[in-house]
Formats: sequence, C-alpha cells, structure tokens
Amino acid sequence: MTTQIRLVVKPGILAPVVKLSGEIDLSNVDSLLNGISEAVPNSALGVVLDISEVTYIDSSGIRLLFDLDRRVRTRQQRLGLVVPDDSQIFRILQMTGVTGEIQIYDTAEQGARKLVQDPPL
Repeated sequence: MTTQIRLVVKPGILAPVVKLSGEIDLSNVDSLLNGISEAVPNSALGVVLDISEVTYIDSSGIRLLFDLDRRVRTRQQRLGLVVPDDSQIFRILQMTGVTGEIQIYDTAEQGARKLVQDPPL
C-alpha cells in the first residue's frame, strides 16, 4: 500500500520549488524521486524542496534526500530544503546528517533567493 504524499511544483526559471506534504517512506520514494527530478530543468540553478508539511520520514526518505542532492550536484545544481526547526522531522534530519550536507532554509522564498544569489561552484 502506498502512503499518502502530495507533490506540488511551483515552477521557477532559476530554482523551482517542490512542496511535499504527508509521509515519505519506502512505498513512495521512487515516484517522488522521479517527480522531483522531472520538475528540475537542466537550466535551473537548483531546486528548493519544501518539506515543512512532511509529518513522517523513514530511512528510505532520508536516502531519497541524499540521492536527490547527489543527482542535482552531478548536474552542477544545488538542493535546498525548507524545514522549520520545530517540525516533526527536523530532529531526524539532524541525527542522520542531512542538515550537515544539505542547506536548510526557513522559507521557500529564502531558499530560492539564496540558490540564485549563491550559484554552485
């Protein structure tokens, strides 16, 4: 059975925002990776993944974040995450090292602005 997750793309010329809400687990990570990857054109500087409304993430979801970060880096792009430090999943992201590898932003607007202002090296 597939867990409920919603993916909404706000296109951006330089950095699209992909907003997820619901639960990320083994049942939906493959479709999420494909959906997010399709939302990011090669011409973009990166993607902002807004997971502020994600209520659960398991180890396959953590792997998804690292895989997505690796994919965008190979395309000379960057990944930014929107997740408030008081969210249900922030502590999990800290414990698994996500917050040390992927830039965290307070809002999608801040993330998109920073990705455009500070392009990848």
